[in-house]
Amino acid sequence: PMCKAVTYDEAAASIPNGTTQYAAQCASCHGNMGQGGVGPKLVACTVCGNYQSLATRIDCTMPLGNPGACTGDCARDIAKYIRATF
Repeated sequence: PMCKAVTYDEAAASIPNGTTQYAAQCASCHGNMGQGGVGPKLVACTVCGNYQSLATRIDCTMPLGNPGACTGDCARDIAKYIRATF
């Protein structure tokens, strides 16, 4: 199914929540510091795009194998964390 694009409120995104969600859902593939592993590196990420496109990509496709596990606020918060940290 196609993922519907929505506008994420970056100002409302929570970096602390994104940190927790990243550790739980992303670090196993992308590394605890975004260095990559099974998944691509997120440090100086050239394919992450802007905040909106990254949040949409997380919402629609991540985590790999279970893309419904992180939608809405979860995707919004992780995108903010990735862009602020890596």
